[in-house]
Amino acid sequence: MGEIKVELGERSYSVYVQKGILKHIAEDILSTFQPTSVCIVTDTNLSKIYLSSVQEDFTRLNVPVCSFVIEAGEASKNFSILETLCTFLIEQKMDRNGMLVALGGGVVGDLTGFAASIYKRGIAYVQVPTSVVAQTDSAIGGKTGVDFGGSKNMLGTIYQPKAVYVDPCVLQTLPAKYLSDGLGEVVKYAILAGGELFERVLSLQSPEALLLDDGFIVENCIAYKKHLVEKDERDTGDRMLLNLGHTVGHALESYYGYCRYSHGEGVAVGLIAIMKYAATFYHLDEEVQRSVTRLLQRLNLPVALPESNERVFSSIVQDKKCTGSYVRVVIPFSPGDVRVISVPTNEFIDFLCKALNEKGVL
Repeated sequence: MGEIKVELGERSYSVYVQKGILKHIAEDILSTFQPTSVCIVTDTNLSKIYLSSVQEDFTRLNVPVCSFVIEAGEASKNFSILETLCTFLIEQKMDRNGMLVALGGGVVGDLTGFAASIYKRGIAYVQVPTSVVAQTDSAIGGKTGVDFGGSKNMLGTIYQPKAVYVDPCVLQTLPAKYLSDGLGEVVKYAILAGGELFERVLSLQSPEALLLDDGFIVENCIAYKKHLVEKDERDTGDRMLLNLGHTVGHALESYYGYCRYSHGEGVAVGLIAIMKYAATFYHLDEEVQRSVTRLLQRLNLPVALPESNERVFSSIVQDKKCTGSYVRVVIPFSPGDVRVISVPTNEFIDFLCKALNEKGVL
């Protein structure tokens, strides 16, 4: 079993990476954490594939277990569903020694973590990520939250899980669309880390190629995030590097009501936008930009907007990274050399608008 330890003092925990680990999480959770009861939170897609077997494993070990299933998709990541989940936990009489198990992608993980952080002022939870985004990014680091007021992750907490169980085998059941979607974050990590990770990701010829990887890509994405989380748990410094491509990506998701663009698709467009900005103002090699553009296209991710709609970028002023008249954006100078820089918000938005030609192509 591969183990990556996130060192945060008393909040430290392990990320376990192993094929087939899903079959053993109930036993490991029981022996390691001794919860008085367990609630598995999952979505309508995952419940059809994995819920019954995981729930049966807990039952076989004589652990009181229940499940809470949400509709799959970003639309379920809202305050109303959070309230319903907390009400369900009260009805189930879950005490402070109970545990939540987030079995799903980023939406399930963020929602479950937020509920765990506020229910009875904080109970334990573990992440069992089933998507590429969750396995390489969102399940690690303790960021929890829901979308609110038309803005992404406007309400939330930083609350670390007790453990993260990554089973690469579950990616085999992902629909093609979701496999591509997750690779938007993987490309982000490749640009952040540079070096061998950048070269390995750049060599991917299709989304399915990730499934043939020997584990290097997923584990190195996790290792990079672990490094930043350890340096900056509260997201006030170096951890902000993880927002590469997200300023524009979140604006796209928000403007289209979390329906037209998935998270990974928004990040992909955001990466191209910020690389164009970096090539114009910060001397990023345009060949790097072109190489990443071709990569995203091979991964079936968008690299442009379908229409020239300047209103898309208006929500940037509501972004959490926007302070006063400046917005903090993550600028890639080269693969492996990426920095957080405050730029005038209006100047940044003007550039994005001007970068759109009559066909809406960035």
